Amino acid sequence: MLKWIFSFGLLLPMATQAQETLIYLSPSGNDANPGTKAQPKATFRGAREVWRQSPGKPTKVILRGGTYYLDAPWELTPADNPSGQPFTICAAPGEKPVLSGARKVSVSWREDGKGIWKAAVPAPPIPSTGSTSAAN
Repeated sequence: MLKWIFSFGLLLPMATQAQETLIYLSPSGNDANPGTKAQPKATFRGAREVWRQSPGKPTKVILRGGTYYLDAPWELTPADNPSGQPFTICAAPGEKPVLSGARKVSVSWREDGKGIWKAAVPAPPIPSTGSTSAAN
């Protein structure tokens, strides 16, 4: 009997862990991927598609190292965890993910003389306010 209880005690954590939804993200991933360690998603939007398909389960989003450029504020709503299960976003062991609200810009640098370098930087898109008047 004691042997059976001991064996059950060892298997219980494994059974609990198997029920957790693990979703991997990587800046070099692709949102068409399933979100596994070998085939990570690229964005939080992509990860959201996976965890919303597994309601009622604890979820862990694991971020691989690199910079994640966010083009807008990212918000969790009650629809993301309707059952109130544990929800964790963490770095992969030994890796350093960075969430950045900055905008990645690709430019061509040219030397302008006397050790000065210049690059033309594109203007950011202007959000539409619904008005065509510059005074607003």
